Amino acid sequence: MGSICGALAGGMLALSVKYGRGRDELGKDSSTLQGKYPHPVIREFYKRFQQSEGSALCNEITGIDLDNEEQRVKWNKAGGHDDCMKRVARTARLAAELLV
Repeated sequence: MGSICGALAGGMLALSVKYGRGRDELGKDSSTLQGKYPHPVIREFYKRFQQSEGSALCNEITGIDLDNEEQRVKWNKAGGHDDCMKRVARTARLAAELLV
């Protein structure tokens, strides 16, 4: 399954706190908001993440199916979890740069 990278999702959530819809826009028909959302900063974050990591999807980034226990165990033994922690750190730095 091609799930979105958690680091990417977390960064987008953090950016959405600052750049997402305001209370006055919640519940509005999304067609009236076209072109306004996602915010350009969030689009830029997503673009930079994809450029840095090669994809937004975990299975494409890691090269394995994380739902497959055998693949996941082998990946972990090969340092996959450490790679993800580095990815999370890079992504957090990117989100922080865009928040200021």
